[in-house]
Amino acid sequence: MGNEHSSSKGSKKKLPHIKKVRFDQNVLRANLKMGVIRFQSLRGKKTNQVLDRKREIAQLLAKKNEELANIKVEGLIHDENFITCIDILGMLCEKVIERVSFLAESPECPNDMVSTLQTIIYAAAPSECGEMLKVREQLFAKYGADFTLRALENSDELVNRVVISRIGIGIPSQLTKNARLKQIADENEIEYTPNEDVLSNLQNFDNVNEAASMERQEFERNQMGGSDAASTYSASSYQSGMSYQSNMSGGQQYQGGQFQGGQQQFQGGQQFQGGQQFQGGMN
Repeated sequence: MGNEHSSSKGSKKKLPHIKKVRFDQNVLRANLKMGVIRFQSLRGKKTNQVLDRKREIAQLLAKKNEELANIKVEGLIHDENFITCIDILGMLCEKVIERVSFLAESPECPNDMVSTLQTIIYAAAPSECGEMLKVREQLFAKYGADFTLRALENSDELVNRVVISRIGIGIPSQLTKNARLKQIADENEIEYTPNEDVLSNLQNFDNVNEAASMERQEFERNQMGGSDAASTYSASSYQSGMSYQSNMSGGQQYQGGQFQGGQQQFQGGQQFQGGQQFQGGMN
C-alpha cells in the first residue's frame, strides 16, 4: 500500500502527484460508477482469497506447522481489512453519485459531504482502484490543493475511522496474528493453544468488534441525516457464498453475503443493490 498518509506533525506535507484536469461532472460520475463495479470485482477476488487462505491456514495448524501458518495469516488479515474498506468506499461512491449535480453547482464543498469526499481522497491510492485516482483528480480540480491535502493528512479528522484503521496498515502484531490463528483453529476444531497473552488479546478482539459494530451503526445513521430522499445500498449483495467475519481492529461482521443488521441507507433517490451481480469474477 502507498505511504501518502505518513507525515510528522508540524511539517507541511507535499501533495502527491495528481494530474491537473478540468472539473467535469460527467467524468466524475462515470468514474464513480466504474469504481463501484471495480470494487465488486475486487471484493469477489479478495473473498475467494480469504476462503483459500483460511483453508490453507487450518491445514497448516492441523499439521502443527505453526511457523508457516503464522506467515500466511498476515495475508489473511490484510485481505479481510481490505474487504471492509472497499465495502465502505463503495457505499460512499454511491452517495456521491447521487449528489454529483449538486456538487457541480456548489462553489464550496457542502458540510455534509466533506467527510465522504475526504475519505475517498484519502483512500484513493491504496484502494487498488484506478477509477478512484480519476475521482481524486476531479475532486482536486473542483476543491483545490488545500482541500485535497487536508484529506490526505486527515487534518480535519473527518476521514472515516474504520478506513483509517484498515487501509494501508503495516504488518499485524504477533498478538494479532496469534489471536487470528486461534480463531481459525477453533472454527475448525483444531487443537491450538497460544500463550496467555494471546488468550487475553482474544477478549480485546471481542471488545473491538463490539465497538466497531456500534461505530458502523453510527456511520449509517450519519449518512441518513440529510434532506435528500433515502436510497438503499446493500454493500454485500455480491454473490460470494461465503461465511466471513472480520476480526481485526475496527472490525465488522459479514455473513452469507450480507452485513448483519441489514441494508445500509443512504441519501439520494436511487436504489442500488450491489450493482452487477458478481461471483468470482466480472460478469
